[in-house]
Amino acid sequence: MLIARYDKRRHTKEDMYGWRCEENTASNYLSHCKRAVLDPVCFENFKSSSRYKPILEHVTLQQANDYLADIAKTNPFLLDKLEDFSKVNDLIGNPLKQPFQVGERDVYVSTTTVRYVKVLSDLISLFGSLEGANIVEIGGGYGGLATVISEMFAFDSYINIDLEWPAKLSKLYTSSLGVKNFNITNPDSLDAIGDFDLLISNYAFSECNLETRQFYVNKVISKSKMGYITHNGDDIRRNTTRSMLKEYKNFKVFKLDDRKKKHPIFTWDKKTGFNEQHIDNRKNSINVH
Repeated sequence: MLIARYDKRRHTKEDMYGWRCEENTASNYLSHCKRAVLDPVCFENFKSSSRYKPILEHVTLQQANDYLADIAKTNPFLLDKLEDFSKVNDLIGNPLKQPFQVGERDVYVSTTTVRYVKVLSDLISLFGSLEGANIVEIGGGYGGLATVISEMFAFDSYINIDLEWPAKLSKLYTSSLGVKNFNITNPDSLDAIGDFDLLISNYAFSECNLETRQFYVNKVISKSKMGYITHNGDDIRRNTTRSMLKEYKNFKVFKLDDRKKKHPIFTWDKKTGFNEQHIDNRKNSINVH
């Protein structure tokens, strides 16, 4: 069993696994995830709840516009698929969709989906095609990033490591959308999993306490050939994580996230990416100009 300190919080380690989140916020989020799994009406509207938004679904309009500008500079062909991403990832949960001007048209899409497409753009820039990849995500939320990636690439496996009810919600969500090869596990079951092509964690890893971050390094991150971690927290926390990962091949700060606090994105690559030809084929298939 993973041991973790909870700074006088009442949560058990089975609830939190070292997640350093304010107790009321965490309790509201976890209980809402459970309700969304058990109640079909809640599931159809779970993204719009005030109990859910402090953890997910809180990307601002300005941040979304910054993400779109980043995509336009790095992988503009993804903008031609923005409506397709929205039709899938914004279908369930009743998220707030906003109009964004893309070229000569307005596209209605949630700000969270825009962020996931920006992460996809980063992954393509760093690693090329993810076709056939074995991917693991620490704290994958409702499975939104996996859903967006699946629209572009047919991965061989995608494992979301998360707390019980958020993980069950992600399984229900991806299954409802027909995402293939998506599975869930909890931190206690990590000894049973093997190596991975790509590790992803956007904030979840960095929001864990030190011993939990070290646990994930030992059990998952060290087994991942490539990695992408968006890291929040103060300089002490960031530097501690940097010291854990700095010996990994091609470790670097890829860029700073397009947010006010400019969180670093740590990446590494122990191999030379995937086949670029798949990217070229997908660009051609959507008539990129």
